[in-house]
Amino acid sequence: MGLVNWYFDTSVLVPAAVTRHPHNAPALAVLEELLRRKHRGCISAHGLTEVYSVLTRTPFKPPLYPSEAWQIIE
Repeated sequence: MGLVNWYFDTSVLVPAAVTRHPHNAPALAVLEELLRRKHRGCISAHGLTEVYSVLTRTPFKPPLYPSEAWQIIE
């Protein structure tokens, strides 16, 4: 099987980015599978802005600051 593009949105990327998120482990497992199989992950420009918005507006404790959200997205 050849290289496959996997499309991601906030439902995987936000939990993967927030260690204390209840779905962190399964989200990280999906990203690890992507890397293990050497596929390509994709996200739309709108999806990136949505990830940033969710990371900076959700009342995580402790909160994620805009600079931290930007580092995660990079």
